Amino acid sequence: MPYVGVNPSTGNLLFLDINGNYTETPTDGDRRATGKAEAPIFLGGFGFEANYGGFFVNTLFTYAAKIYSIDNDYAGLMDIRNAAQFPVSTDLFNAWTPTNTNTNIPALGNTNYDLGTDLSDRFLRDASYLRMRNLTVGYTVPQKFLDKTFINSLNFRIIAENYLTFTKWKGFDPEILASSAGNTNAYPTPKILTFGLDASF
Repeated sequence: MPYVGVNPSTGNLLFLDINGNYTETPTDGDRRATGKAEAPIFLGGFGFEANYGGFFVNTLFTYAAKIYSIDNDYAGLMDIRNAAQFPVSTDLFNAWTPTNTNTNIPALGNTNYDLGTDLSDRFLRDASYLRMRNLTVGYTVPQKFLDKTFINSLNFRIIAENYLTFTKWKGFDPEILASSAGNTNAYPTPKILTFGLDASF
């Protein structure tokens, strides 16, 4: 059921019922299909590599497109009732008040939050993403500098994993959705920076 914002008079969440009318009290009968896929229509990866003057670069990007899901992580961050135990979103600073009625964040004391979370598309998000899975940048020492040493070859490299992700998703990690049905209680993909040295003797 479509979430259409906040009732400027009450601060409660506002929805469109099955007949296209505004309502604060949606029912199960107001549900309808969104036509959006919860599994990615497109999923894949690509990369490139280059070498010049002893320097080398190689990359791997992964992506998922045309995938939608309820952002349970963000929904939890937007629930003021969690503030006593967990961090909540700074978006709540823009919540409805009698002097701030032009907002899509309901009043902190709204009376229909759970209806909006359980029945509507309020937290339905585009989870498409493009992620730089791996970037390796390195340098191979020219052989002429090694000829009079006991080293046959030597190169240095820096490897960055998962350092860039382009997405509209507001939860922790959209990639989780491409391989599972949920997005809560899952550890997000970590960023890893590795320094390496390869030598042969």
